[in-house]
Amino acid sequence: MSRITEDQFRADAVAFLAANCKEREPETLTAWGEGEDKVAVFEEKSKEAERLDIEAGKAWRQKLFD
Repeated sequence: MSRITEDQFRADAVAFLAANCKEREPETLTAWGEGEDKVAVFEEKSKEAERLDIEAGKAWRQKLFD
């Protein structure tokens, strides 16, 4: 069994993420009392939108496994 170095593992992980993930927009910090008041934890989705989210999650987990 061949072993990889930590540096090679890191390079492989970074390459995987670069090929499979979108970068997040940087978060903007606001001061107390500024910004919007929307703090909902749940969002109302249609059955179809929920199904698509679940399928995307399954595909992502499969990619990670592979």
